Amino acid sequence: MIQKQFRQMLIISIAMMVLCVAMLAGTTLAWFVENRESGTNTIYSGNLNVKLWYKTDIDEASPNDGWMVLDENSKLFEGTWVPGTVKPLYLKIENCGDIAFNLRLVLEKESERWSRNLAGERFALSSYIKCETIFGYDIGTLLTGDNDNSNKNSLSGFLGNSADDLIPGDEKPVLRKNDVYYGKIVLTMPSNIDENATNYPSDEDVPTLSLGLTAVATQIESVNDDFSTVGVGGND
Repeated sequence: MIQKQFRQMLIISIAMMVLCVAMLAGTTLAWFVENRESGTNTIYSGNLNVKLWYKTDIDEASPNDGWMVLDENSKLFEGTWVPGTVKPLYLKIENCGDIAFNLRLVLEKESERWSRNLAGERFALSSYIKCETIFGYDIGTLLTGDNDNSNKNSLSGFLGNSADDLIPGDEKPVLRKNDVYYGKIVLTMPSNIDENATNYPSDEDVPTLSLGLTAVATQIESVNDDFSTVGVGGND
């Protein structure tokens, strides 16, 4: 009798345990099937759009006037070069797209013809011309020239490698949406050069130099400002 009662109690205990496990499993299952829905998420495509303008003279009274679009047909630094020649070029670069980018400017030699001077020595114009650059986010930089972000060097030093950058420094300027950046490039043939060094007999080739300016915009993933991290879209 005792054994029969014991078996009955054991069966009841096992049944209660199975019931508890089933209830626990059911509770856990109810937790995992609960769901939440997010709001509408829209993904936009970014647009990398760089606009360049230039002019060869600037009026302090109206520096924002007279800009011309710089394209493959623009003629830069043309004309006769003699000792004392100074040719400035003013640039305006604007981010008209939605993507923030780093900016580089490269002055490349498209072609150059050497000649022989009156002393019988071969020479190239790029060996005598000096290059000075000034850059900044404020157009006033172009008027005063008072800026640490400047560089002076021989033109041939810039033209030796397409990786050379007219903008000095390791950290390149960042242009967000609607940002504008200004630059000034001045090519000069110093007046103290002996005229015989660049003068050539009539039976020699005319020395020529053809330059091209290239803006390189490299997309960046994010930009840190004072408030948050701004993505490739820049500031709206």
